Amino acid sequence: MGWRLSMYDYGKPFLLCVDDDPDILRQLGVFLGDRYNVVTAGTGQSALQTLQSLRPSIILLDVMMPEMDGYQVCARLQENPDTAWIPVIFISSLGEEQDRARAFAAGAVDYLVKPVNRQTVRELVETHQRTGLRWAETKKKTVNPGSGLRSSGSVQEYICGYLGLTGEAKGKMSASSDWEIYQVAAELGIDPVDIARAFAKFKGVPYIEFLGLDSIKLGALPTPFSKANNALVIEHRGEDILVLSNPFDLILQDSLSAVLEPSLLGRIAVTDPGNIALFFEKEPAPYLADRIIALAVRTRTPEIRIEAMERGYSLQFLHEGQFTEWTSLKLDLGMKLVARFKVFAGMATVERVRAHDGFYAHPVGDKSCQLRLTLSQTALGESLHIRIIDVAKL
Repeated sequence: MGWRLSMYDYGKPFLLCVDDDPDILRQLGVFLGDRYNVVTAGTGQSALQTLQSLRPSIILLDVMMPEMDGYQVCARLQENPDTAWIPVIFISSLGEEQDRARAFAAGAVDYLVKPVNRQTVRELVETHQRTGLRWAETKKKTVNPGSGLRSSGSVQEYICGYLGLTGEAKGKMSASSDWEIYQVAAELGIDPVDIARAFAKFKGVPYIEFLGLDSIKLGALPTPFSKANNALVIEHRGEDILVLSNPFDLILQDSLSAVLEPSLLGRIAVTDPGNIALFFEKEPAPYLADRIIALAVRTRTPEIRIEAMERGYSLQFLHEGQFTEWTSLKLDLGMKLVARFKVFAGMATVERVRAHDGFYAHPVGDKSCQLRLTLSQTALGESLHIRIIDVAKL
């Protein structure tokens, strides 16, 4: 649908509403037109064309559209630095699975479920109008880390002692700036998990082994900022916490202090960059499979279960004789994860009427991990039991 600049009141913010249902677009116009300039588009492609000459404060975007769906539109927005920081509210039909991790990676801050309710949509847009202002402040505070300051070097000294670094390795780590510690560690062949653990221990905060993909707090931080700085806000054990890969990056701390509540800045945890990167994977199953086995090897976990549940899958690790859930997985991701392990073990074409075993070696860094897989059929779907038989150096 076309639009002209002269049609609008420049005293009001602009919204872009994208939906292939003209009734929804008219409804959004009625609900929001008194407070906002509502510009509409009936397809993802026309929305992208509109954005060439308009910078709305918020985009309301239908998930299910022909030719180009909401996720594809968001992916295009993230490729453009001029549009990547615009808050996007997804509009989804009642009953559609709402994948928070996928929405976050795409750049969405929230969901609006059809049929659209006037009060709900007004409150949601108002809330994320403020989100957009915070994000603009975040973007303004974002600077090139290459101009960063270095600290007293105490954390570098601690890492050297914690990892037993000597000689040239110790010299390189001691001379590194806070923001480049991971880079120097990679040059020295040091596992980023070891660096993250050292950060957490030195800082006296928790280290999180595994971040549940459904734990992300939408709208807390802009996706491009999170991706560039390895920073997330998640729900963990009933409260919101800030998760960082490097809590000693002073420039990042300055940026975060401008946009987050002081109470949240005091509730932090550390994880390695690869754990945070999982949230930005378009196809997380391959990444997750490697992550699970690597985590089991590091924690000396002998057995893993990927168990079919009523509405998804439960990922469980054996600990002190009992299986403990590490995270829950969406149905689609759980099925893809099981399928991936089946392919590895040559079990992709097994009959669906009885349990089957398979074996294969999974690489973990410089080690080869011998696995035995048992596939079982349940009333809820395929479940997989993974036993770590042996771990050997390559």
